[in-house]
Amino acid sequence: KIANEYLQGQKDLSTKENLEIILTGATDADSKVFDYLIQHKDAIIKLKSKEIFENTGIPIGIISSSWGGTRVEQWTPPEAYRESGVFSKYMTSDTSKIDGMKPGQIYKGMIQPFEGLSIRGVCWYQGESNAGRAYQYRKSFPLMISDWRSRWNDEFPFLFVQLASFNANNGNSKNGSTWAELREAQDLTLQAL
Repeated sequence: KIANEYLQGQKDLSTKENLEIILTGATDADSKVFDYLIQHKDAIIKLKSKEIFENTGIPIGIISSSWGGTRVEQWTPPEAYRESGVFSKYMTSDTSKIDGMKPGQIYKGMIQPFEGLSIRGVCWYQGESNAGRAYQYRKSFPLMISDWRSRWNDEFPFLFVQLASFNANNGNSKNGSTWAELREAQDLTLQAL
């Protein structure tokens, strides 16, 4: 019923109430709505979600909050930085910045509105813009994950895609690669959390 109403323009899935119906696995959502909602989303997420649906019969709602060229700091609430022992010294006012970026700018508009909804996991594809500060990413990436889990009061899975191992910034085994360093930071996050 929800699927048909949505496809005919009679149902608005943008409200919190209606979105929650889809996210919690409404049994009357069908594959047409599933395909329509995610036709322009990342292929990896679509394929994995479709696999879960086919194996379990549980519809998977996908929220794509994405913005290319951003840094992890923008996706992390400023409170997380203020309360962390590592970054608190940089957060002395509401206008404080870390490496020229005001923490939480994107979080507030693209993630915070979903607080209170039930989520079952995150698939994260970000890192190119932090590659030049991969050592700092060892702390900022797990800080963001821990903060999000705390806000949802749930240790939900947090999957992440590692940057490809190709000639990023002319890196090689002799000169090193900032992307390889970022992959290491992601791996250390996986081990720590």
